[in-house]
Amino acid sequence: MLTTTRRLASSLALLALLGASAAVAQPTLNVAPRILVPGFGAPVRALTLCRDVPAASQVAFTGWSVLDPDATGDVLVRIDLEPGGAGASTIQIPNLAGRPGVTIIRVLPERIRFTAPLSTAAAALPDLVYNATVAQLDVLDIGIDDQQLPPLTTDVRLFFNVAPGLPPAVAACKPPPDLLPASDTGVPDDDITEALSLDLAVSGVTIGDLVTLLDDDVPVAEQVATATTLTITDPAPAVGATHLYSVTVNGAVDGSAGWSVAVLNGLFVDGFEDPPPPP
Repeated sequence: MLTTTRRLASSLALLALLGASAAVAQPTLNVAPRILVPGFGAPVRALTLCRDVPAASQVAFTGWSVLDPDATGDVLVRIDLEPGGAGASTIQIPNLAGRPGVTIIRVLPERIRFTAPLSTAAAALPDLVYNATVAQLDVLDIGIDDQQLPPLTTDVRLFFNVAPGLPPAVAACKPPPDLLPASDTGVPDDDITEALSLDLAVSGVTIGDLVTLLDDDVPVAEQVATATTLTITDPAPAVGATHLYSVTVNGAVDGSAGWSVAVLNGLFVDGFEDPPPPP
């Protein structure tokens, strides 16, 4: 699976092939997609949920939706289930292939990949079904990539605690990092920046927690919490890449949902990309 960094590199390489024919600059004021999760406020870029689920039951995603005010083409939807034990938990979206504009990339009991217009993705997401089996901890990741230049994502991670007779419950847990406004040098809240040092806020921690900042699952910084919130910095994010930030707490193998930030210093000027010079 391509990382966000490689996706942006591929997009830039394709643009470079246009050469002198690229007479019109490319707008870069891309707004990231967001997911609406019922019961958890306004649409968000990233959210991590912990759910208690009875064994041999189903979880529906009724009311979920995805929004993107400037989507111009197909979005990429990725849904990954990582079963935590011997049970055969599964995911499915009924009649996915028959929906308008869907191109199937992969459909397996634990993996779903497809591209589609935003309206189709928004209609398909509430039909997602997670089938729990035996007692275990399953992890489900839902990500939607707008496939624009630069590519930005919205991500939800769900931890399913499955056990016989367990009363259903859901709560937000492991808050994802949030790019601070001072580090966002472009349009507010678009997470496209030319800053060369990025500050991200992490909330919901406990004094003494060791918080690790990850970029595409690679640790880049650590900090011990002295309050219930902290600011952690990536001092040197790679220029020209889209970074997918997440956090783990106290070295746990599980982490928060990811939060994508595009760092464009040197590639874009005043919100527009400079086309390559003629040969």
